[in-house]
Amino acid sequence: MLYLLDAGAILNAPGFRFSREHKYLTTDSIVGEMRDLVSRNFIQAAIGQKSLSIRNPEAAALREISLRSKQLGLRLSDADKSILALALELRSRKRSFTLITDDRSVQNLASALKFRFIDVLHGRISETLKFSKNCPVCGKEYSSYVEECEDCGARLIRGRKRL
Repeated sequence: MLYLLDAGAILNAPGFRFSREHKYLTTDSIVGEMRDLVSRNFIQAAIGQKSLSIRNPEAAALREISLRSKQLGLRLSDADKSILALALELRSRKRSFTLITDDRSVQNLASALKFRFIDVLHGRISETLKFSKNCPVCGKEYSSYVEECEDCGARLIRGRKRL
């Protein structure tokens, strides 16, 4: 089995161990999220022992993930986008994988894209959501990045819909 590791797979699971029976992949951006010495040493040792490989996604996959996340009103870090873009590339190559993440926004987009994923500690999302902002005065809907209504100037309220 091939596992894609988000930072939460390491940071939220102190007992996490690499199994020789499986392959593990992550990105440089995810490794960069390992800021404490213990996590960084754990990752570097896994890379040195060839238990963990680093692969960075192509620019086209990153653009696609950025577009999809914006459509759902999700705010993802560059690291989040990198692991999802890698998943997108693997799927396009017909590779089977499971994404390991505790990040709810990553899970939300993974669910929307029909990626197989598991959680570590914080649980799995129960539904896939689209987030937007709505004007309480005129009812106009905006992406989640806009703060006030272009028509009437009212402060927008964050909303969500099930997909």
